[in-house]
Amino acid sequence: AKDVRRMSTALRRCVSMACSDSAAVRNAAVALIPQLARPEALPCVFQPGDDLSPGARVRESELQLLKELRRLLEAPVAEAQREKAHGSVLACIAQLGAGAGRRETLWMSLVMLVDALGDTSPSMRAAAAELLHSVARLRGVFVSEMVTGQLRVMEYIGRCMQSKPGIVPELARTMGLQVGELARRMLPAVLPRMVISQDMKPLTALAEMLGLPLSDMLVNYGHYTVASILLDGGQEIDEYAARPRAVVAEEHPPRGHLGSWRREAVGR
Repeated sequence: AKDVRRMSTALRRCVSMACSDSAAVRNAAVALIPQLARPEALPCVFQPGDDLSPGARVRESELQLLKELRRLLEAPVAEAQREKAHGSVLACIAQLGAGAGRRETLWMSLVMLVDALGDTSPSMRAAAAELLHSVARLRGVFVSEMVTGQLRVMEYIGRCMQSKPGIVPELARTMGLQVGELARRMLPAVLPRMVISQDMKPLTALAEMLGLPLSDMLVNYGHYTVASILLDGGQEIDEYAARPRAVVAEEHPPRGHLGSWRREAVGR
């Protein structure tokens, strides 16, 4: 119990150190995070449910740590200190993303780094871009492959196209792509949701990035929406087919033979 309390105190102190006024303290926090956030240590700190598997316990603990770091990014900070403090927090997030063995930890880390590309501060945008490159390098992939390969990240970018219009151009620059090429890579993830929600503003913005009239975009790439709808429908059918027969029979009782149908019709 003492070891758990000691580890918990050390980790939370390390997280708070990321917002210190001292550059040396902030750098120490960034360097210590990977050691304190080891998979064998985190569940001892956050203590997720005992009924979870070991892998699930690690995943939930990593997500809890990322949420704490996100709260630091959202907390009010003096403008003079914001760039330094938030830059260190982003570096901690990048450390977690670089070593993440679980998909949820990676995409949540990437979402927070990509979100910083829409920051009003040029230095914050530059820091976020550099950290994305660092994460990709440590994971042995290209930035474009790492980001576009995460459906949740693409969906997040699609949702933010109106509120943070600078994200897509900055991300394209970070990837070494033209905006139109990045928009094309985003289409499978973002277009179906935009069409289903019938929100014209992001649809129009996406068409402009592609250099197409809205009608042409919907015609040329409408198959992504159709495929998404069919996939969702297929999953519902599979779930229905996998349900116990007793449950299906209760919800949809058999009608019996033709005579029963005739009697019901006459009774009406």
